[in-house]
Amino acid sequence: AFFPESGHLIAELPNRVGVRSFTKSGAPVAVDGWVLNATNDTLMAFKTNAQGFGDFFILPPPSQTLRAKLSNGNKVSLPIIRPKGYFINVDVLRDTATVIIKIYNNLSAQEWKPMRLLIHLRGQIVYEAIATPKGNLTTARIAKEDLEGTGVMQVTLLDALNNPIASRAFYHSPDDDDVSFHSQLFESELSACCFATTTNLARTLDALLLTHDVRPYSSSD
Repeated sequence: AFFPESGHLIAELPNRVGVRSFTKSGAPVAVDGWVLNATNDTLMAFKTNAQGFGDFFILPPPSQTLRAKLSNGNKVSLPIIRPKGYFINVDVLRDTATVIIKIYNNLSAQEWKPMRLLIHLRGQIVYEAIATPKGNLTTARIAKEDLEGTGVMQVTLLDALNNPIASRAFYHSPDDDDVSFHSQLFESELSACCFATTTNLARTLDALLLTHDVRPYSSSD
């Protein structure tokens, strides 16, 4: 299964796509394969690790349908490519002190509108800013120490009418080490996920949140 980072594949932008591979019984399995375009040209190769997680970056061509051909011969369709729009890339691994949020768009300058960028933790807003594009890439750098609380934080981009445009979750710990990880809190917000600790906790958490739906903690507006 393939998961565009913040919900949708947007044409001609560097989309990050998560990959999760599993057997019919739900057990993780390593796979590798290639992404093909509508004329069966190979755009790129990908693979997952032994836990069934992987990711890759791709510039989707406009007005085409992409599919993946696995090395075992199976074929899987990728999500539909949208011709225009926004997506967000969230990086919490590159810098231990900073959350880097990149907002990409392929719109014209006349189509740019002010948006709201929110980070919320279990229904509580911990960060809010107005994001007004001045180009096809807008970057926000947020100090992790300014984000109060521990757990699954959701980044949401909203339009002027508060309609969600894109969303991405990440796990936030106030410490640089793994002491503040609470598996019960993490699993309560993921759909159909049982977490087992590994040696590379931060990267595993990022892969999980890239390839699993996050349940809303609160159903209130």
